[in-house]
Amino acid sequence: MSSECSGPNVIGEADWNQGAKQLPAVPKGSVDGKRIAYIGFGQDNSWSGGGGGLGTFTGITCEAQANGAQAKFIGPPSFDAQVQFQLVSDLAVSKNYDGLVITPNDSTSIAPAIKQLVAAGIPVVSTLQPAGPDVLSMKNQVEGMTGDVIEDLTVNAETMAEGVIEACKPHDPCKVIVIWGVRALAFDKVKPDIFNKMIKSHPNIEIVCEGDGGYDQDVGKTAAADCLQAHPDVNVLASQADQQTRGAERSLQAAGKTIGLTKDDVKVVSAYGTVYGVAQVRAGKWVQTSYNRAQSIGAAATRLILLDIAGKEVPADLQFIVQDRDVDKVPNRLTKAVLDAHPEVKGQWEG
Repeated sequence: MSSECSGPNVIGEADWNQGAKQLPAVPKGSVDGKRIAYIGFGQDNSWSGGGGGLGTFTGITCEAQANGAQAKFIGPPSFDAQVQFQLVSDLAVSKNYDGLVITPNDSTSIAPAIKQLVAAGIPVVSTLQPAGPDVLSMKNQVEGMTGDVIEDLTVNAETMAEGVIEACKPHDPCKVIVIWGVRALAFDKVKPDIFNKMIKSHPNIEIVCEGDGGYDQDVGKTAAADCLQAHPDVNVLASQADQQTRGAERSLQAAGKTIGLTKDDVKVVSAYGTVYGVAQVRAGKWVQTSYNRAQSIGAAATRLILLDIAGKEVPADLQFIVQDRDVDKVPNRLTKAVLDAHPEVKGQWEG
């Protein structure tokens, strides 16, 4: 096992394979030397594990190595759905790898390329979002795929709404800034309606400003600054991703706001559970983040691929795994109380 798989924040099987859907072991020696390709959001993307940091590729690498296989992050260099499509199509022709784990940039447009891969007899698992036209689907949408290991976007949006509702209890009205990710993308486009459906039943909550943070610290900082200039008396800032929340913190501090859990503080509700975000919640700085299990997703997807390569049949109910309920026993909404009860949770990726 390489040194990158023995770090203090690298998850083990007990962290991802003790939940509602436990995957069987790969038969010893059955996949020795097999090669697994990973196509992520981009090699510069921290969630995917680009740049050598913790992330999805960590889980893929370590699960492959634990079973005698190898893994390689083959692209794209940055977020590009067309390059992803070409990489998958090329793999279907070259067969240079024995299996593929992919995190689709566009779950709809990638489906025809995945069909090519399936036809070529190469196992493929989609991660974070299911491959196919419906990002909210709870079943495999491409016939013959080995499986999907995904995030439930409904849970994601509802978890953020629950945090806002809780944070707003002392305030009437409660003025809220919401920083989304990238609402032009399919997996973000569906979240506002789910979020707003819960919020509208709480008349004390007023969404005073919305923007997109682009899953980027600097963009999050600018989006928050623009909202604060127009609405300086905000009570709650809700953000769809810890890395852009981290940027928004800087704008709150520049505006003279204190961040914390008292009535006079601006309360921060975040998402996706980076190492930094988990530390902020544990320290009582943020109300919450949500638990995105980047490494667990990668490890579970790789296990499915290796089982397929080994010729071990996986039951149909284990071919579609939802990280929010299937891989471990930790609640998805990470508050300080939850983190105090689960000291093993430190964040599975760096953003």
